[in-house]
Amino acid sequence: MISAIRKSGTNTDRKTTTMRVRVRPALKEETEEVFQNLGLTTSEAFNLFLEQVRLHGGLPFPLEIPNYRTAQAMKDIRAGRSLTAAENVDDLWDKLEKE
Repeated sequence: MISAIRKSGTNTDRKTTTMRVRVRPALKEETEEVFQNLGLTTSEAFNLFLEQVRLHGGLPFPLEIPNYRTAQAMKDIRAGRSLTAAENVDDLWDKLEKE
């Protein structure tokens, strides 16, 4: 079966531009593997992302700045402070209740 695809819009819709993006090599390799498994090129995946940004009027996923308490907890964890080791969830709850 042969079907015709009609492009909407003007000729400028079919023009492209080049964007250069700096990413960590490991991130590039890992994401390219994911895109390949999805049958996409990196350019196609990036275009999908940009279309979603346009459609949502922002990032297509939630992005929030942590409040002060959460940010402080993250700093403490990175510094190895305020950590409680436990054997399992019940052990953790017991230890937290005693604090």
